[in-house]
Amino acid sequence: MLLSGQTLLPGDKVLEPSTDMTLQITGDGQLAVMSGSRTVWTSGGGGPDAAAEMRADGELVLRSGASVTWRSGTTGFPGAALGLTPVGEVVLTQKGHDVWGTRRGFVGDRMEEGQRLYPGDNLRSPNGRHRFEMLASGNVVLSDGGSTVWTTNTSGANAEFVVSPGRNGTMSVIQGGATRWASGPAGFPGASLRLLDDGNLVLTGQGRTIWSIRTGYVGYMLGVNSHLGPGTHLVSPNGGYSAEMQGDGNFVVYRSGGAAQWDSGTVGHAGASVYMQSDGNLVIYAGPALWDSGTTGENPVLLMQDDGNLVVYIASGPTWSSQTGRIQGGGGGGGSRVDAFVSAYNGRAVDFDGVYGAQCVDLFNFYHRDTLGIGAIPWTPYAYQLWTRNDLGPINSNYDKVSPGAAAQKGDVAVYSSDLPGSYGAGHVAIVLADRGSTLDVFHQNWGGAYAHTQSISKGNLLGYLRPRR
Repeated sequence: MLLSGQTLLPGDKVLEPSTDMTLQITGDGQLAVMSGSRTVWTSGGGGPDAAAEMRADGELVLRSGASVTWRSGTTGFPGAALGLTPVGEVVLTQKGHDVWGTRRGFVGDRMEEGQRLYPGDNLRSPNGRHRFEMLASGNVVLSDGGSTVWTTNTSGANAEFVVSPGRNGTMSVIQGGATRWASGPAGFPGASLRLLDDGNLVLTGQGRTIWSIRTGYVGYMLGVNSHLGPGTHLVSPNGGYSAEMQGDGNFVVYRSGGAAQWDSGTVGHAGASVYMQSDGNLVIYAGPALWDSGTTGENPVLLMQDDGNLVVYIASGPTWSSQTGRIQGGGGGGGSRVDAFVSAYNGRAVDFDGVYGAQCVDLFNFYHRDTLGIGAIPWTPYAYQLWTRNDLGPINSNYDKVSPGAAAQKGDVAVYSSDLPGSYGAGHVAIVLADRGSTLDVFHQNWGGAYAHTQSISKGNLLGYLRPRR
């Protein structure tokens, strides 16, 4: 290995102990991987008085005298060290994860299953703007140009950030063997993590997104025009149930522990897949269609719920479930959609973004996603900003702003100002169930109780209503 701060000079070699691979400086001043007399890789550059430096900032540099003739472009990964693999790839590693390789190029934006961030380690988006870092304090922070935009809100010495520990398919902050934070339930072995140029941090597994900064955990939902192939599944947010597209062609809902709750009756068709079609129909294909839900509607989504029910929702509400079959009359309108949401979340404390625990905005994000089939709004530290900020595209595209003096409708989202007593300047957001004149019946959390619940609250300090356009 070539450790941080060390220099490779002509005549020096980095050895790969299981093969004859070596990394050395050639006679013309290039950095090269050699297998005996065969050249496996060269850096380019070169010149007299050559030396290769593994710099403290994480960059590998080849220089000729005082002039740099080649560099890895990996500044920003302090403590990174150089290693050589049996296949002849030069790899820069920051303790628990790879940063760069001669075969793969820059990989400092990603982590594979089992890789770790130790205190001081980080990921960096390819454009260099966004940084995801494991701090010595035990907190994990995503920053944009130096400004914090997301955090796990964890603390404690000697913590580690791990992708899919024990192949469980989560992201976790672990301290002393205890899990201090996790992205969701287990069940997606082979998961990997990537930090994108737009600042989104995305965990993928089984060929689809499981969790992201902008959506939270989504491993329980199958969106429009998506499918589950053989051996893949959905897992409910509480981890208690899964919907498995089995290799034998059967689509089965299981309770944690193995008891089957429902199946499609399509066993014997190996290779079958289940599709959530854009027309609202859930269909299992193995060449020809084997089974379908017989449903139609806009913006369909399939959800594996915490109550063990596998449900197809369309824009107007639930239209098929594993427990009842096709729901007569389709979704039943916006009121039915709201009722279904209240039924699914009542009594739960839900944390959509993993920041600061279960806040009122977290419940709104779940409402926004589950009833409209749309991802999360950009992160906002305060509830009142859902009304005052004009740069929130998902709000502008999907809601009309209604003045506080107008009559509220079931399904509206009531937004309260920073002057709301007891909100500590954050304001509040709640889903409207009914307008009673001077008060509102609402569904909300972190106000009058930590868990999501129904309550009658005053219209005082109300900024207005966000009214869904569908």
